[in-house]
Order: sequence, then C-alpha cells, then structure tokens
Amino acid sequence: MRRTIRSPRRSCLSPSNLEARSSLCWASTLACSQIISLGGGAGFRPIHLIEHPISGYFDASHGDGLSALLPSWLRQSMALRGDRIAQLGKNVFGVDKDPIGAVEKWLDSVGMKITLRKLGVTEDKFETMAQAALDTSRGLLAKDPIHNSVQSIAGLYRAAY
Repeated sequence: MRRTIRSPRRSCLSPSNLEARSSLCWASTLACSQIISLGGGAGFRPIHLIEHPISGYFDASHGDGLSALLPSWLRQSMALRGDRIAQLGKNVFGVDKDPIGAVEKWLDSVGMKITLRKLGVTEDKFETMAQAALDTSRGLLAKDPIHNSVQSIAGLYRAAY
C-alpha cells in the first residue's frame, strides 16, 4: 500500500518514468492476488462490491467510484474496524491521528478526491444500486456487519454524494 500511495504522483508527473509505472503495476498485481490473505485475513473487500453498480449504471471507472466511496466508507466503518483503519494511517500514511484525513489528503494530492455527484451519479438510483450490489455480491455483503442492507448501502452512497 505504501508503494501505491507513492507511485501515482511520480507516474503522472513523469509518464516516461518506467520505474514508477512498474512499481504501481507490481502493487496492483499483489493487490489482486491471494497474497492479501497474508496480512490480516482474506476479507471480501465490500467497498469493491458496493462500487460495482456505480460503474455499471453510470459508466464511471472502478477506481473513480472507489475514490468517491472510500472516505465515507472508512468513516462508517470506524466503529467496528477502527483498529485496522488506525493501522492504515500509521503503517501506510505515517500518521497516529486522523487516518481518514490522511487518506483524503492523499486522494486530493493525486487528483482523486471526488464525489459520486461529480461522477454523474444521481440520487434516484441509490436504492437500485444498493439492491444490485447485494444481488451481485454472491451473498458476501449480507455477511458484512455494517453495509449489509439496501438502507445501509444507500446510506453510504448518500454520504459519498
């Protein structure tokens, strides 16, 4: 994750920087492999499942949708995942306080501090997208302790709007 937060800025500022681009590609390869199960469990990454309908209904890229959702998802997850979010702040961003603020600052620094509104998402689709997320998650979102219903997922969309 530390590699991921360093590479986009270097890649964008100097597109011919093959080292920075290779570093980002390697981080992506690791993130999409089973190696993630070594660091704290093989979670099912609910934010990705919740984002998929955004991309499907509004032709937004998956990364843009994740960027729009992430700060609100972290805030809503703090009560149950606070220790993990604090570890993210400390181990990835080097902060002991306000890990969500550190994430937002980084998103802003790479031009990705965006909202669902900026992506063209419309409020009238929140419940439809929430139901689609549940229907396509293979039952995984039903197991999530926070975002496990149309109401809670639509609430996340509202918070990220």
